[in-house]
Amino acid sequence: MQLVLIKLFLTPLLMVAVSWSARRWGPGVGGLLAGLPLTSGPISIYLCVEQGPGFAAAAASNSLLSLTPMALFSIVYSQSADLLPMAFSALASSGAFLLSLYVLQRAALSFGSAWIMGFLAISIGLIIAPNKVPPKLQIRYPRWDLPARIFSATAMVLIITLSASVFGPEWSGLLSPIPVLAWPLCVFVHHQQGSDGARAVLRGILEGAYGVLIFYTIVAGGLGFLPSFLVYAAAIFASLIVSLPWLKGKLVLPAE
Repeated sequence: MQLVLIKLFLTPLLMVAVSWSARRWGPGVGGLLAGLPLTSGPISIYLCVEQGPGFAAAAASNSLLSLTPMALFSIVYSQSADLLPMAFSALASSGAFLLSLYVLQRAALSFGSAWIMGFLAISIGLIIAPNKVPPKLQIRYPRWDLPARIFSATAMVLIITLSASVFGPEWSGLLSPIPVLAWPLCVFVHHQQGSDGARAVLRGILEGAYGVLIFYTIVAGGLGFLPSFLVYAAAIFASLIVSLPWLKGKLVLPAE
């Protein structure tokens, strides 16, 4: 019950912080922060506490496989944002994520192969994604905007973590990297600021994915050999070090 309460408190807090950052410094910053292991990291910690280090290590190893579908989601959404309405872009990219996740899961790739594929997918996504600064806009956000974002992100976190005992470590790991902060942020920004704003969020997600890659690499390799708190501290620190150069460059962008 205590862990459930932590989830109910932490996820809304992070969603508020990411949304505020996107409004203050631009959707690119919001996407980068949302792409970091801000929710997938706590989910891994929850799994470690609730299911044990062995379960969390296996889940982290499987999580690496999800980075390729996550990159594919960003690529499909980015390329379809100008061609399709927002809802269809979201559905097409989500479908690409789930289909590729299913195919890769059945391929039974090794840890090294999943790592290399994830790294290449993220890098290709960044090459394809346009690095365009969206126009500066003055937006009046409706009262329901932030509560809707909080609800959608919190619901996804609860579904993944509370279903861990049913899914097992494989699917718990595969579903953990779902960017539960970034996807609602992308859809809302697309609705409010257009396709350029959505693409800025998606590029930020891809940049933050390098931090997620490092995070899960350390967690998968360290749990079971070192104390859990040291492993997670090192994983969080390393992911931030990888991501800070991207963030530093984005802070000069105009606020939306």
